[in-house]
Amino acid sequence: MGTERFEGFGPRLYEFFEDLEDHNDREWFAEHRPTYLDDVKAPIEALLAEVEAERGRGKAFRINRDIRFSKDKAPYKTQQGATIDRAGRGMLYLHVSADGLMAGSGAPHLDATQLARYREAVAGDAGEELAAIVAALRKGGFTVGTLGGDGLTEEGDLKRVPKPYDASHPRADLLRFKKLVAARWWDRPSWITSRRALTEVAKAWDRAEPLAGWLDDHVGPPDPSLRRERR
Repeated sequence: MGTERFEGFGPRLYEFFEDLEDHNDREWFAEHRPTYLDDVKAPIEALLAEVEAERGRGKAFRINRDIRFSKDKAPYKTQQGATIDRAGRGMLYLHVSADGLMAGSGAPHLDATQLARYREAVAGDAGEELAAIVAALRKGGFTVGTLGGDGLTEEGDLKRVPKPYDASHPRADLLRFKKLVAARWWDRPSWITSRRALTEVAKAWDRAEPLAGWLDDHVGPPDPSLRRERR
């Protein structure tokens, strides 16, 4: 990971991802790889390095897609993401693309034991606190919901409230989630090429800390003996 001070993403970031959407092939990417490295990868690594002492070690995702089992054989992702895994407090997430910038916090995965604890807490008194946290975040411009193939949505993972909980439970909407993330989105901000990008990301992460704290108190870290699996 680079150690240079973060001064913003490169001026060709939006253009790079727009063109990648139209020319998602290895020949085009090889020709434009210097732009990717200078305007996308190096800045996001610099941002992660700068916040590491305060927030933990981060990891930028590979831009290469795993196409082994996919019908879509496009070799590259059309966004750049990064995470900071904080175990029981969930993950911090950062994402840039042709559409803009997103910063989030929460639990994009819950293993079986975490999910059981989550549902028990939501159904009990602690659920009232979570409902208030979610309402405050949404009022503050965050989307709070679940990550899926279409991105972040506030619709539940499940169509029905899972047993043994009653469908009429006052927090039925939260019980239908199998993972929970809060994220703030900016539509192609002009300041993405400046240090303000770090300031806005950090502010979003800080504002989502009540959700991280609730997850830490009532869900906890994943069970290392369990493999992450779809439920």
